[in-house]
Amino acid sequence: MALIKCPECGKEISDKATACPNCGYPVEPNKQNESFNNDLATPKKVKKKGGCLKPILIFFMICIGISAVIALQSPKKVSSPQSEPSTETTPETDDTKQTAKLTDEQIWEYVLPVINANNNLMKIVGNESATKLDIYNAAKDFKEFCRQTWSNPPEVSGNGAKEYLDSCRDYISLEQTMADSLLKYIDSGKTSDLSKAQENIQTCVQAISVVSANKGTFLSINGFTPEEIQEIINNSGIEE
Repeated sequence: MALIKCPECGKEISDKATACPNCGYPVEPNKQNESFNNDLATPKKVKKKGGCLKPILIFFMICIGISAVIALQSPKKVSSPQSEPSTETTPETDDTKQTAKLTDEQIWEYVLPVINANNNLMKIVGNESATKLDIYNAAKDFKEFCRQTWSNPPEVSGNGAKEYLDSCRDYISLEQTMADSLLKYIDSGKTSDLSKAQENIQTCVQAISVVSANKGTFLSINGFTPEEIQEIINNSGIEE
């Protein structure tokens, strides 16, 4: 795979891409693969079932990783204080913030591996040398990882902690559903299954935005300033 520059924004993109993932500008690919490789069905058969999996799904799966990073960098639902916070701190405030910081670390350590595992799955889907079996096995492993992670949440307490944790569990559950729909489409090649997989991918994008919002809100109501919240977000550990 070679890299070319987008005519619109100048970002480097794959010469196989049909649109720039950064700005959406349509790009005419230098070459279209007719199938994954010899392990896949013939091009005619694939076309009858809704087209090749890879060109259609790569863009949507990349959106998950991009949206995860953007959402975490720009939380939209962080509550603004009603009045300007005092610059003075008290032992009680410090204790509250320290407890909230530890709680945030527990919850984030719970959900972060799923976010990074999802990004790793995307890399496999976007790898032109990956076979249909490679992608299928990766999606299957990811689904099982989501299932195991979801069933082992941390025990947390505190103002806003339950809502924050619940949104993470919802996100993990939705990722499991997304992986299942991807597996189904790889098996069937049906347009209807592709549509469902795309729908589930977009639902996961929305879910990670909710996680981000609840993370910011949790930190805000426990005494963290917007600057402190942004610093925590900047060090979130998401692998691109």
